[in-house]
Parts: sequence; C-alpha cells; structure tokens
Amino acid sequence: MASATTRSSTAKMANYKSKVNFLQQHLADLLTQKKALHSRVVAEEFHKFKLTSSRVISGDATAAEVRQTLTGLEKALKKEGLFKNVKSGFIHLKKEFLSSSSSKAISKPPSDPQTDKPKRSTTSVIADHKKERRIQTVEKDNDEVKNLNKAVGRLFENLKIQKLSEIARESTGLAITHDRSPTMMTKKPDDSDDFKEIIKKVRGLEMELLRQKASQSSELKRFVDH
Repeated sequence: MASATTRSSTAKMANYKSKVNFLQQHLADLLTQKKALHSRVVAEEFHKFKLTSSRVISGDATAAEVRQTLTGLEKALKKEGLFKNVKSGFIHLKKEFLSSSSSKAISKPPSDPQTDKPKRSTTSVIADHKKERRIQTVEKDNDEVKNLNKAVGRLFENLKIQKLSEIARESTGLAITHDRSPTMMTKKPDDSDDFKEIIKKVRGLEMELLRQKASQSSELKRFVDH
C-alpha cells in the first residue's frame, strides 16, 4: 500500500516538473516573440522564475515558490506596460499551469492573429512601387507622343497646303511677253524636290512616332497584366 502511494506521488511530481519545464519554455518563446525581455525589470523577474523552475525540477523548490515568481513576472509586465502585448498567451499558460490536474500537459498558447497575419515583404512593396512609377512614366510618354503626333500632323498639312499654293501660283503665272507668245513661268527646278524631301522627312518622323506609340502601349499593357 505504501509502495503504491509512493509511486503515485513520484508520478505526480514528475508530471508537475514536466509542466514547470513546458511553462518555462512557452513563456520564454512568448516573451521573446513580443520583445518583452527588452525590459530590464521583466528580464530580471523572468530570470527569477527560471531559477525557481530549475530548482523545482531538481527538487529544491516548491510549487508555491513557482507561483510566487510567476506572479512577480506578471506584475513586472504590467508595471512596464507590456502585459497587453502578451496578455492572451500569458493568461492561457498561467491557467493551464494552475489547473487542478497535475497530469495534464501544458499546451502552447493560441496563435496571435496579428502576429500570424502575413505581411507584405519590403521587396514586394518596392517592386509594386517601381511598377506603378513605370506605368505612370509610360502613360506620360504616351501622352507626349500623341501631342507631338498631332503637332506634326498639323505641320504636315500646313506645309502641304502652303507648298501646293506656291506651286499653283508659279505654274499659272505668266512671264513677260516676248514676240507675242506668252510663256509660262518656269518654277525653280529644286522646288518640287525640296517639297518631296520635306514630305519624306515628316512622314518618316510620323512613322517613327507611331512605332514608339505602339511599343509603349504594348509595354504598358504588359506592366498592367503582371
């Protein structure tokens, strides 16, 4: 009978030591994750708790001492204004540890939704910012090409009308009469060539602008799609 009681007592003590060990590990993870150990006051109280936990495991401290140091750690967190950061996890661990069932293992505190919420990486934010700036640049360049294209179109029409008008006047004008035979004024041989060259250059510029416009539109679509 005495032997059975001793074995039961030994098993309970082993389970309790296991709970103390798990409590220490989970508290260390929680306080580290929430950066509560950056506070000197909290760090000192947690150190006291760790020492007491180690003494319990070695059989040199009691359960009352563990509860006392756990309470001291909680007070330090509240004093430093850090308890709100660890409240849910701390209360969960404390409740699990102080539960009446000494054989019940301590479970890990529930995940903090704010902590587990995936965050956008800095690289992703920078990439999105560069993409947005690139799109804005392409759109701006596209507008400039449109305006330049319109200006070139107007210039082309004005040059065409002006040159045709000059050619028409020169072609229909009469020269000074010699020997009763009216002679048509001869236009300069290079006028037509100059006009053709201007038209050729303007059309070439217009085609280049259209090509740039198509290329930039394609690039803009590619950025938007990705």
